[in-house]
Amino acid sequence: MARKKHSFLSFLYHTTFYLFVLVIAVLLVASVAGLIVQAWLSGGNRRWNIFVVVAAYVIVAAIAIVHVWSRLLSINKTLRTMPKPYIPTKTIDVPKKVADHVAAEYSRTAVVAHISQATTGEQEGWGRPGTKWETVHFRTYILSTVATMRDMFAPVPSAPHDLAPLLAAASALDPGPLKVFVSSYLAIVERARYARREPTEVDAQAVERVVELVGRLVEVRKSEVAC
Repeated sequence: MARKKHSFLSFLYHTTFYLFVLVIAVLLVASVAGLIVQAWLSGGNRRWNIFVVVAAYVIVAAIAIVHVWSRLLSINKTLRTMPKPYIPTKTIDVPKKVADHVAAEYSRTAVVAHISQATTGEQEGWGRPGTKWETVHFRTYILSTVATMRDMFAPVPSAPHDLAPLLAAASALDPGPLKVFVSSYLAIVERARYARREPTEVDAQAVERVVELVGRLVEVRKSEVAC
């Protein structure tokens, strides 16, 4: 019912507006025609009289156009200063019921957005906040240790993506524990390179420990060989 009433009032408003514009336009044209006819029939200076009438209306029309144009510019400037998107939440913008409804929906959306945010601060493939792995990307970290492992074996000449020489060098230096550690390390590196699943903190910790142990074992074996 309220919607029909609003539609009727809107129709009535626009109809009366355009009707008044039409009436004013008819009266304006009639007054101009009457003045021109009167000037033509006044004898004497007909052309001059008609010129004065036409010039007067042209000046009035120019002033009206300038005034309307300035109003349009002023309105557009005011609209540009409004925040985008503009949300009418005050009763001065819309009726009170509409303002209350908009404010309630806006508050509900804000609450839903707040609840949906992650509260643990964890993201797959990254270190947890408050730990030594904070801001560390596990895949990047694991792959960055390959250069360190190559340098341990003084360094092993091979293609950047070829890991087989590392295992061969470890086997040549120590076919026992050193080879086992390097083999398990290479398995984690291969997963970090090609697996779709992101490496975990456990993988990063395992790589860290293996690199440290391998470094110690390599130094021990090299010292034994030197002796």
